[in-house]
Amino acid sequence: MQPNGEICLESISKHVTECVAQGVKYVFVNGTTGEGYTMSMAERKSAVERWVQLSAGKLAVIAMVATESLPDMLDLAEHASHSGASAVGYQPSVFFKPDGIPAIVGILEMIASHSRGLPLYYYHIPIKTSVNIRCDALLDAVAAQQALGRLRTFRGIKYSDADLHILSNCIHNHAGAFDVAYGKDEQMLGALAMGAVGFVGSTYNYSGKASNRVIEHFNKGA
Repeated sequence: MQPNGEICLESISKHVTECVAQGVKYVFVNGTTGEGYTMSMAERKSAVERWVQLSAGKLAVIAMVATESLPDMLDLAEHASHSGASAVGYQPSVFFKPDGIPAIVGILEMIASHSRGLPLYYYHIPIKTSVNIRCDALLDAVAAQQALGRLRTFRGIKYSDADLHILSNCIHNHAGAFDVAYGKDEQMLGALAMGAVGFVGSTYNYSGKASNRVIEHFNKGA
């Protein structure tokens, strides 16, 4: 942000360059680290547009569309699809919280209908949202919908929780049909032991090389 509180779009070019240098492959734009909730709709749209423009051929952009307003959320989902984002992410509202997995599935279906075929991810971060669902049960519910031909674009979960037992269930249930990216950087090794292969977190912006070496050595059994 600039000193006057406005978003500094010019800084995104440096961020893209650093992410590529760190070996990052995907970026999650307007999430919790990016302070998406503090930004106006216009700022969030302009940030996605600039990230997509500057990341072309370098990084895949996942656009967070979560807001406290459902119409705004659907608007952001449509905008992401028009802007060239690679996927969209949904995080539950933090004031009027969804009252369980069926409500979350219903919202996911609405987002899917407005994001024009883009892969859709659920962002689980209960330490921020206090929405403490079991993500393995959410995937069960989504799988049931997909068996009926619904929610076909749902791809997986960004899982930012310390419970590695549930993480393991999410990874291994349903024959690996869903992507599960782990989001607590400090537990990377534990997540690797549970079978995680993808990671999304704040520190990878500047420590991606080191983190990729950890993954490489783990996979070699070193």
